[in-house]
Amino acid sequence: MKNPSAPVPDPFDSEVRLATEKIFPTPQQKLLSVEGIRLMQERIADLEQKMASWNTILEQNPSDESARQCLAADMADVRDAAARLREFQVQSESQN
Repeated sequence: MKNPSAPVPDPFDSEVRLATEKIFPTPQQKLLSVEGIRLMQERIADLEQKMASWNTILEQNPSDESARQCLAADMADVRDAAARLREFQVQSESQN
């Protein structure tokens, strides 16, 4: 049984994921490195908070397949975002 007061992350935030990916500069675009790093750190923190919510939902209902799928997707997104953040930080440091 789901706890109605528990935060339920939005499983349809692919738009947010796509928008987050746009913060990384392409060769034709420039973005202040400090701002890009801050935005990605915020995105990672947001995903980690959602993962905690999915885990709470799964603790209450281990058979909730949609929560399990969203958790897996968010975990993959965190791994990707962390890797991109490391790359971005290295690029930023090498440009300075």
